[in-house]
Amino acid sequence: MKHWKGGVLAVAITAVLLFVYYSHQILGADTIRYGVFGDGFKNYYTLAYYLKYDSGAHFTGMNYPFGENVLFTDNQPAVAWLLKAVIKIFPGFLNHIYAFIVLSFFSSLLISALIIYKIFRQFNLDQVNAALFSTLIVMISPQIQRLGGHFSLSYTFYIPVMLYLLVRFLKTGGSIRYFIALVLFNSFFIFVHIYYAAMSGLFILLLALVYIAANRKDVKNHLRTFSLLGISAMFPFILLKTFLLITDKINDRPKAPWGFIENRSTIADILLHPYSFTGEVLGKLFPHARIVYHFEGEGYIGLITLVTLFVAAIVCLRSKNIRTKLSADLYPFNLFIIPAIGIILFALAFPFCIDPIEKYYEKMPGLIKQFRASGRFNWFFYYTATIGAALLIYQLFKSLQAKQKALAYALLALAYSVWFIEDNMISNRMSHDFQSNSAEPEDAKYAKELLQKIQEAGKQVSDFQAIIPIPIFLNGSEKLYIESSVSYIAMKQSLNMGLPIVAGQLSRTSQHQTFLLANLISAQLIKKEVLSLYKNSKPLFLITHGSDLRPEEIAILSKAKFLFELRGNKYYQLDLSAFVDSITVTKKYFVDNRSHFVNHGDYLSNDSVNNVIVKRFEGEPKDYAVFGKGANYSEKEQTYFYFDTLPNAHDGTNYEVSYWVYTDSRRAAYPVMYMNQLDTNGKELEKFDSNAKFSTNSYKDWVRVSFDFTLRDKKNKILLTGAGDFATFDEIMVRPKNVNVVTQLDNDSTFIFNNFPIR
Repeated sequence: MKHWKGGVLAVAITAVLLFVYYSHQILGADTIRYGVFGDGFKNYYTLAYYLKYDSGAHFTGMNYPFGENVLFTDNQPAVAWLLKAVIKIFPGFLNHIYAFIVLSFFSSLLISALIIYKIFRQFNLDQVNAALFSTLIVMISPQIQRLGGHFSLSYTFYIPVMLYLLVRFLKTGGSIRYFIALVLFNSFFIFVHIYYAAMSGLFILLLALVYIAANRKDVKNHLRTFSLLGISAMFPFILLKTFLLITDKINDRPKAPWGFIENRSTIADILLHPYSFTGEVLGKLFPHARIVYHFEGEGYIGLITLVTLFVAAIVCLRSKNIRTKLSADLYPFNLFIIPAIGIILFALAFPFCIDPIEKYYEKMPGLIKQFRASGRFNWFFYYTATIGAALLIYQLFKSLQAKQKALAYALLALAYSVWFIEDNMISNRMSHDFQSNSAEPEDAKYAKELLQKIQEAGKQVSDFQAIIPIPIFLNGSEKLYIESSVSYIAMKQSLNMGLPIVAGQLSRTSQHQTFLLANLISAQLIKKEVLSLYKNSKPLFLITHGSDLRPEEIAILSKAKFLFELRGNKYYQLDLSAFVDSITVTKKYFVDNRSHFVNHGDYLSNDSVNNVIVKRFEGEPKDYAVFGKGANYSEKEQTYFYFDTLPNAHDGTNYEVSYWVYTDSRRAAYPVMYMNQLDTNGKELEKFDSNAKFSTNSYKDWVRVSFDFTLRDKKNKILLTGAGDFATFDEIMVRPKNVNVVTQLDNDSTFIFNNFPIR
């Protein structure tokens, strides 16, 4: 067989199998949508909106009026920049963006098969076996599931190409040609998704150390290759940092995102698969076993790979001759073993996955904490392990072929059979998942209906400056985690109208900008400072659905002008006057009624009875506090704030519990406050927990949280506790809801009213 025919065979077999399993997806590439909710549609939206309305390094579709640097939008910046050039020549391409995403994914699998085939040929596998093994490896790549939404992470050929270039680089003694290829390829993909360069960067740095250790007796002659490996790993990050220094002025992006440990790989993710017989059999044998799978950590290497690597490890440990022979036959792939082990340990979040050690994760450098899905790193292990197993199987086949031909072919057939059975099981079920998570979009029809409704309402798109969804969604700051049932439709209509969204679902968003946006949907006693940054005074186009709204959103909706209803969603015109705060009115109220406020020592109220709990922690000085001089701080321990009956209480009184919590950069989200109501026998009657990550009330670096409860019996006790890493609580207040409370009275224009700052 001619050399090129094996590559064609690998691609052809892969193409046939892909069509067998995924014909629905391939044939419907331009007419169905994957990931119609959550990250799926958002990642489509950010790419589509950028291609239609943006250019350069800035994305304007969300986070209005600020927008966002294109690198923090998951829109595949490098791909987007190339497509912008394509659109200038073929503008009709804008109508086929989803087809591009889907077909790019399936094309990537074909390229992967070809590249893995080329790796095998570097180690003298015959063309047929090289083609068959490459197809089997590609068909259950852990990246396949990314078609469900993480499109930028679905380029399956990235790691095979990196491995191929590393093999060629080392086989050619550190060729400049392959060094340049490594740098350019990796530099391009760091602008597709930073995880690509992060994974390969860690792998290459570990490989460089292994390489120099293997040549420690002749370091001088190998120092050049070692240095080039290090440069190829680091240069993309230097390029990225330079780009951000030029294009990004935000200095308060999250330093400790959530997820490094939570989104890790587990042993089950690597050695079992819920869609293969490995997971099914183990589940039936041990029905009560705690088998944990993580979506982000999936990287099943397959039963044949597992058995092969296990047997090879035992044989190599027992026989130095075999170990030496394999090292010679498989060089330089044998050097990949230690980097692969190192990278899988990182994917497992080792050692922080061990409960007693997890607490030390907080002391890790901020760079490591940025990778909130450590499990993705096991993709390098997957390709290294499966390719390595295929190489070992072929080596065994060749060694047996001369002496025990029947046994050699029987073992090879067994390996192919079991591997294919698993491929078949997993591919069938994965295809079903994609179909379940897809929908007919009717984009053109929907857009036409929307524009017609706007015209019938006597309006046009240019009458509005942005879209505001109610309920609002704000995700990406790693502090506020506010979801919305309207996010999907808001993004869809943003594409149709060309209007940005006064909300965000991006990555590593500015904390300050997020708070300013959240304050639009905050209590009237919070200033709406973001309004001064709006480009004009045009109203907002409000979209809402359902009735699950917070009180502040209901108040805003009551001020909006109804326009029309379309497909279950309601549309309004919202004038900016709807966001006027009540601070001036509150100042006047206090001045006019000051004589009715009674001084109770640490607070004033319009009730003569002392029935409010105020804890200001002025005796616990910190170098930061929300209003006064002190705040309560705890790194790990649970803190007890109050445990007693409420003063001068009455049965059935409605109370508000409010407090302020500091936005500490060392952790994601916020610590939690708990409230328990206990009867006279100590029995728990009810329990509340509150988290600032759902609040829209902020002031500087602090967020106000509140919840209501009814005191069932005046003799009941209230227990208030706080818990969380790096927890700073301040200004805790428990007040009857019909009582107005003033604290820290400086003058008639500066005080705290019902735990809100009047400034």
